[in-house]
Amino acid sequence: MRVNSIFCLLLVSSCIARAQCTPVPNQTPAKLSCVSESPLVTGGSGTNWGKWFEITSAAVPAGYSIVSVSFRLEGPHPCSADVNYAVGQAEKEGDDSYSKIRNSVTGVVGPTMHLSSPSKVGVGSWAQCEQTKLSKSSVTWHFRFQGWTAEDRTIAIAKNSDTDPSCKQKDKPPEKEDYCNQTSLHLGWTNHDEAISQKAKLLTIAVQQ
Repeated sequence: MRVNSIFCLLLVSSCIARAQCTPVPNQTPAKLSCVSESPLVTGGSGTNWGKWFEITSAAVPAGYSIVSVSFRLEGPHPCSADVNYAVGQAEKEGDDSYSKIRNSVTGVVGPTMHLSSPSKVGVGSWAQCEQTKLSKSSVTWHFRFQGWTAEDRTIAIAKNSDTDPSCKQKDKPPEKEDYCNQTSLHLGWTNHDEAISQKAKLLTIAVQQ
């Protein structure tokens, strides 16, 4: 069983993400493993937050219910969460039913946290990720992340009087005057903000009920 298309909503525009469901062998009751992967998306510049992006898992067929989700934002600023849903507590398909289920959320660091729906928040570094929608057949997470500050360095030959503020002082001694009239190698650097690109993955496990 395969599902080959899914939408990754970017709140402003939309993009196509790759998704696939395959049976887990030798499982009773039957299980499906579904993987969804977004394309590379670009976050904020420097310390600014980028916009929220969304990724939705592949929809599992009728008769199956999602029992666990692993979210991974991959790149320099990661965010991660693993959610295990209580089996058999959802009497009907829909977010309202699932919003009453207590979940176990484990981040990449720290102890297991027991949180109530609808908020499922992952552990991130310069990034945020959170579950926004859940039904028996699919789950949606949104995420955003910051950029970083880069440094440009240059090496140039320049007159000391052009790079050393002390050369602007009046009534300099002769030794200082000679120094200011000389040229030497000078290291210069400037900072500028940059944005980075990352991608998200959703791994969902569904059980036949």
